[in-house]
Amino acid sequence: MIKRTASYGISAMVSVVIVLGIIVAVNVISSLYFARADLTEDKRFTVSKPTRDVLAGLEDLVTINVYFSKELPSYVMPLKTRVKDLLDEYKAYSGGNLQVDFIDPDLDPEQKQKMQFMGIPPVQLNVIQKDKAELVTVYLGLAVLYENKKEVIPVIKATENLEYQLTSCISKITMKEIKTVGLLLLSDGMDIEKDFSMLRDELKGQYDVKELDLSAGERDFRDVDTMLVLGTKELSDYESFLIDQAIMKGTNVIFLADMIQREPGKLLATPKRTNLIDIIAKYGLDIGENLVLDRHSAMASFSSGFMSFSLPYPFWIKVAKDGLSQTNPAVSQLSSAIFPWTSSVQTAANGNPNIKFDVLAKSSERSWLQTGRYDLNPQQKFVKSSTSSHDLAIEATGVFKSVFAGQEAPKPPTDPKRRTPEKAQEVLQESPPETKIVVIGGSFLVNNEFLNRYRANLLFVQNLIDVMTLGQGLVGIRARGMDERPLDEVSEGTKSWAKYGNMIGIPILVILFGLVRYYLRRRMRGAL
Repeated sequence: MIKRTASYGISAMVSVVIVLGIIVAVNVISSLYFARADLTEDKRFTVSKPTRDVLAGLEDLVTINVYFSKELPSYVMPLKTRVKDLLDEYKAYSGGNLQVDFIDPDLDPEQKQKMQFMGIPPVQLNVIQKDKAELVTVYLGLAVLYENKKEVIPVIKATENLEYQLTSCISKITMKEIKTVGLLLLSDGMDIEKDFSMLRDELKGQYDVKELDLSAGERDFRDVDTMLVLGTKELSDYESFLIDQAIMKGTNVIFLADMIQREPGKLLATPKRTNLIDIIAKYGLDIGENLVLDRHSAMASFSSGFMSFSLPYPFWIKVAKDGLSQTNPAVSQLSSAIFPWTSSVQTAANGNPNIKFDVLAKSSERSWLQTGRYDLNPQQKFVKSSTSSHDLAIEATGVFKSVFAGQEAPKPPTDPKRRTPEKAQEVLQESPPETKIVVIGGSFLVNNEFLNRYRANLLFVQNLIDVMTLGQGLVGIRARGMDERPLDEVSEGTKSWAKYGNMIGIPILVILFGLVRYYLRRRMRGAL
């Protein structure tokens, strides 16, 4: 009996040792290999392939310092957990070239001073404890360090866009050459700081952003990889030459050219056509002298006296996923974009047959055109002419011929500060292969007002710039989690059936049910 008990005890100990060995083995293996099951449709909780490619390409150690206070309000703790999970995944794909350190700044006053110089500020949060509300000061920042360079995310408020921010930071500081994006503002009365500062500041996270000035001459257009031309104005021959030759040197260009001039303080606009449109037409694309309206539109909020109201506004076209190119990587993963006060775009009659065109965005079949003087009042009765889809953004790719091919270069204006005038440049006849030009009939979709209202517009233009400047790498990250799932549009007849079916049909069904039950109960009583 004693021997049998002893054998049972030894067997139990052996079983325990085996189980412990399996647990240790599983932990060792799990520390060497990373695996995760993500059941979401777009795999939004798993780092994307572009991020994995960037991490796999690291050639030296990159350090990420996470400056999170240890004592955080309870409602912020899940954010810290999500950030840690994401960084654990980054480490797993980095091949040992990524180091992550969590630092509590509250333990070291000198550390707080360093963070201040780095641009990571303290954040005040509300906390309710013991029936008392108070403010606590915490840190929620992050710094990416490589050699003597650093990139900072001052405050992490959420993780929805954190992967893009992190991968951009890592890519930027490890990139041997920072690409340059130029902003060229042509509209009188507009200002980069006042009207396009949000776009500029967002682009600075990935690029060296240069504000271009035609009066500075050719030297201001050197080394610009991608250029955004915002607005339109009448150009001199030399100003046209500067833009043309930038394209001939291989600069990709996005033209956001306005075909209307809004009257200050009024909901009225007049047509505006300049020779910039004629120059664009020589590259194979033309902008219509019109505005496109669409029944598939965004809601616009307006004020009238003390009243404010929102209503569908056909001048603000909402391009859904089926209106965006599904073959172009810049827009294929977006779900929507808003085009306010925009004109139609089409290929020019004298287009270069060697240029490949791709329609990036188009209005719905319920859209129509308006010409002449424009009444922009949202409360008007919109009168439709014949409806059809219209192209709103087109990309042209190929070898472009210079507008000045076969001509002498225009001479630059004489600079009174120079003793001798600048010499005229040699005309470059054609662009390198695969140069890209995108034409959109309006700059309103990227001004501060609309980027604040519609983040999808920011994704739209950033993706275009990324593909033009860097290739397809980061495009797939930014649009994750931005899907819209609108209800299908139904006819007025279907709406009426649904309305009266709920108002009348359901009560009738209840009455019929009651009558049938009453009849069955009487029948059962009669049978008894």
